[in-house]
Order: sequence, then structure tokens, then C-alpha cells
Amino acid sequence: MNRMSAIALVASGLLVVGGATAGAVGLGLFDPAMLKSCEGVLRQRLLAPSQYARVDYRMSSTPISIDDYIRRLAWVGAQPGDADRAIAQYGEPTLFEVVIQFDAPNAFGTPIRQRALCDAVDTSSTFSSSSDTFLRVDEKTHIQWLVSQVRG
Repeated sequence: MNRMSAIALVASGLLVVGGATAGAVGLGLFDPAMLKSCEGVLRQRLLAPSQYARVDYRMSSTPISIDDYIRRLAWVGAQPGDADRAIAQYGEPTLFEVVIQFDAPNAFGTPIRQRALCDAVDTSSTFSSSSDTFLRVDEKTHIQWLVSQVRG
């Protein structure tokens, strides 16, 4: 193999690897768990979930007080003792937030740029999929959103 053939082989290998990586990123294979969870809930609430297209997102995590943690989980019947046990076992409570900017069609089929705030609390410094139960999109858990749809 001459030098030009070797260079061409290396360059084509880089293009294949680079293209595969770009494809994986475009498919969301490397997206954070919190973002994937939020988008899953968000898509369930759209009129045309298949036409959802993320434009941008911002993530943050902030430690919160025990009182805020209990207040956030009051809807599931959490008591101060429950929070104390969870914190002792898993760690300090953290508020995770994702602001997602996306395009999705409205009721008339016109694509509209929208923004959703997704948040969850967990007694960990990293979001886990077990937090999906406590995930809120635009201040409503999945159950609260379903109730609001029934009530109109």
C-alpha cells in the first residue's frame, strides 16, 4: 500500500466514524436521562407527537431544602419522616430543571415554536429514571395533566 492509499483509507475511516457519531447525536443517543424523560412526557401531551422537533434545551440542578422537598412531594402523601429516611439513605434533595424549546404543530397544523419547563426532585446529585414519577412538565405531573384533560 503506498502512502496516498494509506492517507485515503484513514480519511475515509474518519468520515465513516464522524458520520456515525453525528448520526448518533442527531438521534439523541447521547442525550441526558432527564432530557429524554422530559421529552417522553412532553410528546404524550402533543396533538402530533411525531412532528415534535427539539430546537434547544438548557439543564440545571440546584440543591433544595428539606421543606421544599416535602412540599414538592405532598401530592403523593409524603410526610416529613419519609423525606428524612430518603435523605439519610440516598442524599440531599436536588431540583433538576430542563427548559426545552421545540417546534410542534398547533390544532390547525401550523408549526409553532414553544417552550416547556420540566422539573423533578430527587435525593441524588444526578437524575435517575426513577424520578419520572415526580417529573412535572409546565408544573403538572402526568396524573395532574390527565385530570386536567378530563375536567377540560
